Amino acid sequence: MDLKLCTHCNAEVKGRADKKFCNSHCRSAFQYSKNIKDQPFYEHVRKKLNKNRLILKQYNKSELSTTRKENLIAQGFDPRFTTHSWKNRKGDEYKFVYEYGFLEKPTPYGIKFVLIVWQAYMS
Repeated sequence: MDLKLCTHCNAEVKGRADKKFCNSHCRSAFQYSKNIKDQPFYEHVRKKLNKNRLILKQYNKSELSTTRKENLIAQGFDPRFTTHSWKNRKGDEYKFVYEYGFLEKPTPYGIKFVLIVWQAYMS
């Protein structure tokens, strides 16, 4: 009997003759790494969106906050990467990264971001 090795981690594979992975985690990790190589642009956008979401979440503890644009940029925020937008009655366009949104507001002291969280009435 030949020893079969996992395609992902090279551990011994037990079971069916056509089995390629030692467990479901290795199968999933192998497919994920393969997809990253096949779709580098998708992975780049996914990482930017996730980073933007985490930064907005970190700065918006009260569900309505204001911060200077430079603070977010210094953390790695990239305002070009958003998932959707919403306009209020005044015509202000909030850009969202999943459930966290921001509005650029020019002030005499620089640009501020008004940070909000998506609400049901925005649908």
